Amino acid sequence: MNNIVWVLSVLGAMRVLTIPALAQGDAAAGAEVYEKNCSECHGEKLESSGAIPDLRELRASDRARFDKVVREGTSQMPAWAGTLSDAEIDEIWAYIRSRAR
Repeated sequence: MNNIVWVLSVLGAMRVLTIPALAQGDAAAGAEVYEKNCSECHGEKLESSGAIPDLRELRASDRARFDKVVREGTSQMPAWAGTLSDAEIDEIWAYIRSRAR
């Protein structure tokens, strides 16, 4: 019984240790998707020229608004639904959050 508890404890610790690595992986993938699809307007490496809102200012609580704008577009931004997958949108979000101010 003690061996089972020990194994489960080790596996739980390993899971906790890998969560940040997975988040970084998503951010790295998001950087590639962002550079390919978003940087022309929003700036290379999220560095806005000032004419477009600085995405680094988005907070975690802005996720729903971000998803809506990316999928549906605005008067100044095209809709990306059907072009970007849900996974790619998640990756872009991870990238933006990794560089948040």
